[in-house]
Amino acid sequence: MNSSVEPSELANKVFAGIKGGILPDGIKEENVIYFDSREESLNAVESGLADYGYGNTFSVAYYSLLNGYKNIITIPRGIEPREYGIAIKSDDLILVSILNKSIDLIDPNQLHAVILEASTKIDRKITFSMIMDEYWIEISISVGLVFSIILISFLYNLRTNKQLKLQNKKYEALAHISNEFFYQYDFTSDNFQVSYQGRELFNSESDLYKAISILKEALKNLDAENCNMNIRVPLENGEVKVLRSINYCVMDERKHIVSIIGKLSDISKEEAEKEDLLFKAQIDGLTCLYNAETTRKLISERLDFVGDGEQDAFILIDCDDFKEINDSYGHLTGNTVLKKLAEVLKAAFRKADIIGRIGGDDFCVYMMKIPSVDFVKQRFEGLDTPFVTVSTGIVLINEQCSFEEMFKKADEALYQAKGSGKGKVVIYEEKKGNRL
Repeated sequence: MNSSVEPSELANKVFAGIKGGILPDGIKEENVIYFDSREESLNAVESGLADYGYGNTFSVAYYSLLNGYKNIITIPRGIEPREYGIAIKSDDLILVSILNKSIDLIDPNQLHAVILEASTKIDRKITFSMIMDEYWIEISISVGLVFSIILISFLYNLRTNKQLKLQNKKYEALAHISNEFFYQYDFTSDNFQVSYQGRELFNSESDLYKAISILKEALKNLDAENCNMNIRVPLENGEVKVLRSINYCVMDERKHIVSIIGKLSDISKEEAEKEDLLFKAQIDGLTCLYNAETTRKLISERLDFVGDGEQDAFILIDCDDFKEINDSYGHLTGNTVLKKLAEVLKAAFRKADIIGRIGGDDFCVYMMKIPSVDFVKQRFEGLDTPFVTVSTGIVLINEQCSFEEMFKKADEALYQAKGSGKGKVVIYEEKKGNRL
């Protein structure tokens, strides 16, 4: 019977019957709803679809334990006489007779207890209400913890947003009193904001948008521990603007960058001055060729990467009787001769070749990936060196070697060239003697 129904008021209540079953005395047909099984009739009473029903002790106990009914109460009506038997699949009548006689010999109370015990040994269905009844304290604590974590995270994000707004106000104030490019980049929304003053760094809107695009790509790969960097922006007029990016990274609780606030300063002039100083540090002041230190450095770097099947050439050049020019015409004339020789070498060799003055009237050229020895010789054919002739020692490089090894071989070839007369060219050959 449903727990909401009074036992004394069943006259016009809905009865849960079983299809094919016999209605108990006093039950009106119009008050009956039929179900396919005992379990369905009990479910109907549990849900309130029906008000009450009848069932034997064993089936009611079985389904009550199985489904965990909460809205059904049972009221004993009386003890009905029952007969019990064991069904078997085979048609062995003798076996059936033996089993039934065995049952008849069991005490009725003992038999009733055995059947009741067997009917209650079942695997109960686990329902949400059963779980809540059993673990409502643990579930409540877990839900409370999850809610607390969400609330704390929300409050933390709210606080972070307030901090960002405060920082933005500070940067806006700085933007009004400076001519620097202030910006904020939000990683989540991919939103990039710039200060109005920053637009004055560029001559056109297209240059501004190009700078923003380059900066955004650089910020996406930014290292939180090294936030500052330089970017180079090609302008419409062909110039390149160098900008210094100084950044502050806003991190979340997992130490991930969520936003970057920074500024750009135009350091093009400073970078140009720095590059000019670097260039001057690498160049010989008289001839505008590479100086000895830079020449050695560049050639050594190339020697470390000479590949199989490649052939380079190192050329050592010395002016013949240059001391006589200085003694006869003075050092100013000697310097003029050296400058003219440098111009001739620049015109004769490729732009990719390393040409340097390594001291006094000594010059060298390093040619990378030459097609043949004749290609090197052709550089000296018709070489117009005013007021002076030059002696030349050449060494071919087919494998990695040190600068010292290479220079020593070229120096040997140069020594032989000078000993053979003025304006001679000697190519170094291993164990064969050098050849003119």
